[in-house]
Amino acid sequence: MNNQLFKKYNFLSFKKIFFFISLTTLYSQNPLNVSITDECSDLSSIYTFNNVLNGKNQYSFSYFDTEEQQNITVYIGFDGIKWVLYAFDILNYGFYNPQVPNSLLPPFTGWIPTQCEIGTLTISEVLSTTSNEFSSITISPNPTMDYIYLSFSNLELNYELFDVTGKIVAKNSIINNSIDLSNLDNGYYFLILKHNENKVIKKIVKI
Repeated sequence: MNNQLFKKYNFLSFKKIFFFISLTTLYSQNPLNVSITDECSDLSSIYTFNNVLNGKNQYSFSYFDTEEQQNITVYIGFDGIKWVLYAFDILNYGFYNPQVPNSLLPPFTGWIPTQCEIGTLTISEVLSTTSNEFSSITISPNPTMDYIYLSFSNLELNYELFDVTGKIVAKNSIINNSIDLSNLDNGYYFLILKHNENKVIKKIVKI
């Protein structure tokens, strides 16, 4: 494993910084809308079901890390003791607070340590047919130098765009299935798409 990647997600057991996890309904195989604040906000995304781990659903999303120049897969799932957020297909690197009970189930809450600054991690299940269609919207190109284009039809969408500090840098309705990012600085951004009461988060890389 790349040592820089290992350090980046801090799979080192002596760290004592925690994420708060708020878990809602996780019983089906519908996608999960995972929203993370602060330093690990770049892991916010739609996580899709890909496996059953110890009798519990496991969800993941993948993205291309422009700094490390490789694909990264991040998971959230139950490892038999606790709900954890982890990466790189390595189950042994999820950490937990021993005070989290074995019976931890939605909608109870728990804590996991990470390298990231203190922040929140909120999970909600994508339920309806419309929501499933909504969550499957794809964005290209990503990374982008100027415009991004969204694949959807017959949906009226509004959006808000945030930088990694949580500052909103743009908001509007989506016209012609595209958003102009040419005036933004290079870096990571988080696009919140809104359709009626539904929301979905997409990570955007501006280069």
